[in-house]
Amino acid sequence: KETLGRSFPATLSAAKSLAVSLRRAGRLEDARRLTVATRARYRAKYTIANPESLACDLNLAADLFAAGESVEARDTAQEVVDQFMKVPGEKHPYTLAA
Repeated sequence: KETLGRSFPATLSAAKSLAVSLRRAGRLEDARRLTVATRARYRAKYTIANPESLACDLNLAADLFAAGESVEARDTAQEVVDQFMKVPGEKHPYTLAA
């Protein structure tokens, strides 16, 4: 992150993956903090949603669910699905996975 910068696409992707690993390791607060920070960087870099930023949004839904916030998780996931239908389209693999 020092060489390429915090908003470089590969840095964002690595941060997104690390947040998933933290969540799977049971470090829910760390995962959520990193997901929220990464999500903010995606939004600052890209004014229009794209598959990678939407995948980060979906990670937030998973973080919320893991923390027992099922209503917020469902609402966030639904927003992501709605955006996936618009941005990459119904046939995109990310849309089908969401």
